[in-house]
Amino acid sequence: MIRTAVSLLLSLTFLNQAQRPALEFKDAPVAQKKATLNALAGDRLQLEANELRELLEYGLDDTDREVRRHALLAVAGRSAKGWYWTASRTSGDQERTVLRLLRPRLFTLMSDEDEELRLAALLAAGNMDIERTRTEILLGPEMSQKLAGMYASDPSVTIRREIIKTFALVKTTGNPSPIEAAVLNAAARSDVSTVQYALMAIARLQLMQALPVVAEHLKGSDRRIRMAAAQSLVGLLPASRDYLAQLQQAAEVEQDDITKKTMLGSITALTRPE
Repeated sequence: MIRTAVSLLLSLTFLNQAQRPALEFKDAPVAQKKATLNALAGDRLQLEANELRELLEYGLDDTDREVRRHALLAVAGRSAKGWYWTASRTSGDQERTVLRLLRPRLFTLMSDEDEELRLAALLAAGNMDIERTRTEILLGPEMSQKLAGMYASDPSVTIRREIIKTFALVKTTGNPSPIEAAVLNAAARSDVSTVQYALMAIARLQLMQALPVVAEHLKGSDRRIRMAAAQSLVGLLPASRDYLAQLQQAAEVEQDDITKKTMLGSITALTRPE
């Protein structure tokens, strides 16, 4: 009788484990783990929220670096479901509530020595913290400050660019000082894409003290920066009217047709009656 009961208990335990994808994932080959995580990232595999969290925990703690990276991208993809205006938003919100238990792991990986893992962790943590209203996309105060701190300390040009891109496209919250400092620093960098996003962020954050820097970029060597500077001046109205002369001079000597049209459009905006 006892032997039969023990045998039944072991059978039930095995059956229970066999039905749990997280446990199957834990012992699977690396290639299978990556395929599973890719399916999760693309929302092609549906799991109960807690089962999903457990599976991703195994992925984030895996000894294989590529499995950890794929797990981070899966977290980023699933977290985004909660702020897209799609039919999946309700289920996405429920998932994100559970997935937020992974935040300590994400924050740890944001300090990893591997640049690609830090970048993936940044994307995952950012997507998890974003909220969307009918009119704008918001980044919570904790993550806003973490990104500003990461910009100040991380040596990677790619990661710093991604942070400034976030500040350019998303409304940040919390203490504005470190965010503004990061954007002003980025505007003086040599990386073209970083400067572009910095000029966009200057307009979004209404950093009027940066107007001289914006105007100086009208004479930049790269047309993308000159175009971004002209657009930034429009976003900084009405104070930017003081820089109309510099914009007109830049438009007169501009050789690129698209950039010249952008500058002329900005001149129209700056000269339009209030």
